[in-house]
Amino acid sequence: MLERGWIDFHAPKYRDPFRCAVIPREILVHLVTDAWPRLRLLKDEDRTLPGIRTFFTGIHQRSSMAVVIETAKGTAIYSDSFFKDRNIEQNLPIGYIENLEEAYLNCARIRREGQLFIPGFDPEIFERCPGGLVA
Repeated sequence: MLERGWIDFHAPKYRDPFRCAVIPREILVHLVTDAWPRLRLLKDEDRTLPGIRTFFTGIHQRSSMAVVIETAKGTAIYSDSFFKDRNIEQNLPIGYIENLEEAYLNCARIRREGQLFIPGFDPEIFERCPGGLVA
């Protein structure tokens, strides 16, 4: 979980009426009790395992990040910062956006660093990648 998003969830700059939809109560209770020893708060740029790193993107929300995975077919990038491939390929920001500047900067970075894009909300990914196998 992104540290920046965790802090924003608990001390948001603006009150969010949909806060309970972000982390439902029963999951939040679990995260701060039983799961706390296993919860890792990631920095804006972090490495989780060899060949896997993350970076803060913002765009969609303060907890949005990109997960970058080195594969034999190239660098794969998953994020909820783009909903469809065309958001990255055509530089089209998503419809629900918090920061337009972050959108353009991070979409450029994603295009620069990645060859395989895994959008956060695109069911068509299973047509392009049968069985969900991207690389």
